[in-house]
Amino acid sequence: MANIKTKVAGVTFENRQSYIIGIQKAMESGKDIDMVLVRDMRNKADSNAVKVLARWKEGQAVVKRTQVGFLPKEVAANIAGLMDTGIFVSVKGFEIKTGSLKKGNTLVRGVKLVLEHK
Repeated sequence: MANIKTKVAGVTFENRQSYIIGIQKAMESGKDIDMVLVRDMRNKADSNAVKVLARWKEGQAVVKRTQVGFLPKEVAANIAGLMDTGIFVSVKGFEIKTGSLKKGNTLVRGVKLVLEHK
């Protein structure tokens, strides 16, 4: 079992900052949220692309899912190969961090992950 720490790439594109802010608020109000990895084999920019999705859960049911970004290209190059051979890679933990850069008048939030594969 190996742990990999990484940031999520692409968090400032496609309205993802508002999603991340919503995730942060939902977590603060006690919502059950986790992150999952999904291979994106149709991605024309990167054949190794791996999406990072947040899932809102109620009990065992997933009630909402949204993309917060991608694994960075150099991390995805390794993780995609594992996933493609059937090795399960999970998000063991995550943290939302508020940075010092602004997009518009809002501080940019980033997402850090701890990945685990068995």
